[in-house]
Amino acid sequence: MVDDGVDCDTFSPLCRRDETFRREFSVQKTPTVGLVGRVEEFKKVRDFVHLAGNVLKTGLKVKFFIVGEMQRNEYGASVEGDVRAMGRENDIIFTGRRNDMPAVLAGMDVLVTLSGGSVMFEAQAAGTAVLSISGAGAFSDYTRHGETAICLQTSDMAAAADTLSDLLTDGAKRTALTNRARSDVESHLSVASMVEKTARVYDTLLAAER
Repeated sequence: MVDDGVDCDTFSPLCRRDETFRREFSVQKTPTVGLVGRVEEFKKVRDFVHLAGNVLKTGLKVKFFIVGEMQRNEYGASVEGDVRAMGRENDIIFTGRRNDMPAVLAGMDVLVTLSGGSVMFEAQAAGTAVLSISGAGAFSDYTRHGETAICLQTSDMAAAADTLSDLLTDGAKRTALTNRARSDVESHLSVASMVEKTARVYDTLLAAER
């Protein structure tokens, strides 16, 4: 199997020196959490909104970003409606589609995913901590709990809020996670690694035909 490849030069901790994204939203000194992907049901964006709401109820000063194209349908309307109903339009921000993902991911303290995806590995390469939440307990080999990410098996966003709050307030934990995750991505998911794995697949297929 050939895993997703990550351009570790493009997605790099060096991107964190670029504060364009943080300056754009005036969050230079504010903890930031992001969800990346189109606003659709598969991405569980409503769950992310409820997660954000539970964290914000604690009084923790955090900005949450939903990064991706808004689907103008019933689900998209329900997501926006939930944010309005909570009165959190200034704290849960829809950025729309972005073409500067290295800067966006580097501008996040934590990336949350409720559906997996290669954006996790790009975030890890950029030095951003990953919180992977799965009700079914399905996690990537490269998001190992307590080593390269925090993996949480739950559908309870109140419980998930406690885990996220802890991660946001524990900078040492985030640093330890991101250091190990970056090393893991470089070793197993870099473009060079992907090319090598692909070559081995072709070699195996050619040998089988001889």
